[in-house]
Amino acid sequence: MNLTLHINGKDHTLDVPAHTTLLRALRSLGYHSVKFGDEHGLTGADTVLLDGKPVN
Repeated sequence: MNLTLHINGKDHTLDVPAHTTLLRALRSLGYHSVKFGDEHGLTGADTVLLDGKPVN
């Protein structure tokens, strides 16, 4: 599956398996500051901006 991410002003295109998490995709690009939360989005540690809005 091709995935294009726009991160910090740069476009990144990845070819990843369909079950790949956003966390794994971001880390494969070298963004290791992204943290794994609690799988339910309750801690906010796994929040990212999607189209300018925070989601987890």
